[in-house]
Amino acid sequence: MAVLQRSTPLAVLFFASSFAYAQTLIELPTPIADSGPSDLVLAADGNLCFTESDANQIGSVSPGGEFVEYPLPPSSCGPGSLAVVPGGDIWYTRGCYGGLAGNFPAPVTVVGVLSRSGSATELVVSALPTDIALGPDGNLWIAAGTIGRVTPAGAVAYFSPPATGGTIDFYPMGITAGPDGNLWFTEIGSPRVGKISVSGVITEYDLPSADLRPEFICAGADGNLWFTATNKDRTQDSIGRVTTSGQVTLFPVCTPSIGYSRITSGPDGNLWFTEPGTGDGGTVWNRLVRMDPDGAITEFVSPTVDSRPNGIAAGPDGNVWFTEIAGSAIGRVDLDSLEGGGNIHAESCRRVLLSQSRPGPPNVIPLR
Repeated sequence: MAVLQRSTPLAVLFFASSFAYAQTLIELPTPIADSGPSDLVLAADGNLCFTESDANQIGSVSPGGEFVEYPLPPSSCGPGSLAVVPGGDIWYTRGCYGGLAGNFPAPVTVVGVLSRSGSATELVVSALPTDIALGPDGNLWIAAGTIGRVTPAGAVAYFSPPATGGTIDFYPMGITAGPDGNLWFTEIGSPRVGKISVSGVITEYDLPSADLRPEFICAGADGNLWFTATNKDRTQDSIGRVTTSGQVTLFPVCTPSIGYSRITSGPDGNLWFTEPGTGDGGTVWNRLVRMDPDGAITEFVSPTVDSRPNGIAAGPDGNVWFTEIAGSAIGRVDLDSLEGGGNIHAESCRRVLLSQSRPGPPNVIPLR
């Protein structure tokens, strides 16, 4: 079956070297234009599932490029983050501000589940959900201004730290399952990360800088937790590492103002994150970034103008997949085509500039 795609050989330009290597980036436009693909996860069936925030759908794409899309119940607020459970159901969030602070008559605070048959069930939660993760207890855990636990049957419980020790600005944003049996989360309202046990006990850890605001978080291949963070004026963003005992280390990124970027552990043992944010002068970064556990960074610059890569995940094919929220596409980085293979140690803050070529007229896969 033919696949709608943009094939992009990449030219690697070293700032202090004349060497160049052939690389490949594949971009698969979503069947519906301007659908706003956002979060991305590996599903139980081996495909990649993604939210389409501007089309009110959840999409699925196979490693070969075949799309299937699932409409969700009508809503003024599109789906945001995703989590997959072992049986194959896909949980999602809807979180949109209302009133004068947003574009909606009232806040939308919903968690939903899409079954394998394509039917969706939704329930209202108490606050704006920004992220969702499957816990080791089989429940879904949400970051929603507090920490919420949602059972597969739809029962919801909420947890917050004691109102002491300066936790008045407790506002979790990202959440993930840790290797220690806890759920780990970031606090966008304060310079802290934290963990919560499945019984609801919360422990918080201060970041080294009071100006930092952590965003999204993932478990790394090295047994640590890794998160994205920005400072208050967005002049210097960082990637943070926190051990399961709470020791925090920060690694400054090459590009300031990376925006609310997602982060994942790649199949090559490195960390991968997106740079969708707007920089100085209104520039939109079109970059994917690889960072090894020692902090060495390589930026991969997409030639697609204003694509704004957002969600990112390791695929079943050993490659890194990502969404382009403004480019309305799903992308794949072929790790085997990277110089030296997919498992290399890069210099700190090296940038890889991409040149673009396109194949012949594509064929669109019909929707099911």
